Amino acid sequence: MGLFYTGKGDKGESIINSLNPNDPLEPAKKKILVKDSVISEALGNLDELNSLIGLIRHQGVSSDFVMALQDVQEALFIVQANVANALFCIPGEAKSLEDEKNKAPSLGSGKVTTIENLIDKLEAEVNPARSFVVPGGVPSAGWLDFARAICRRAERSVVTFSKKYELAPEILSYMNRLSSLLFAMARAEVKRSGKSEKFPRYDRPFA
Repeated sequence: MGLFYTGKGDKGESIINSLNPNDPLEPAKKKILVKDSVISEALGNLDELNSLIGLIRHQGVSSDFVMALQDVQEALFIVQANVANALFCIPGEAKSLEDEKNKAPSLGSGKVTTIENLIDKLEAEVNPARSFVVPGGVPSAGWLDFARAICRRAERSVVTFSKKYELAPEILSYMNRLSSLLFAMARAEVKRSGKSEKFPRYDRPFA
């Protein structure tokens, strides 16, 4: 056993620690979770989304999107920290976590505003049709469409978690807006490629 595996989760349980690794009370703040709990589901889906976005940055997306996606990854770590830390803020369970240094970092409404501004900019650039589109008009758009679908799943699991544990409202807003950003980026990739979007034909075969 070492850093890459410990064997402690072999019985289907995970351990979550408080945020401050130098806290002398750290052992008393560990939470044991079953791996199919709502928090495990939310954290797993957020991790999957973050990993996918890391992959997409190297799949030929527009250069101005690369930095934006890096910012998204950083924001997702903050979302994950808040989801995990919510367990330590249940009244009577971890009173010492009232200390400021043990609180999860705040996402802040500015992250939501940043995404909204970028979406507005892309909407003006693309002038999208008011219709569903067939994902994957170009490879980079396909990756972004895939991420949008994964983002929606992550959002659903965070919403489920928020019904049991308190989360800052901007976290839910951010997750909702993020899927819109990924969709807008995908449409921009198709537009910038000079190709046209395909729209669902439902009862007709593709030409």
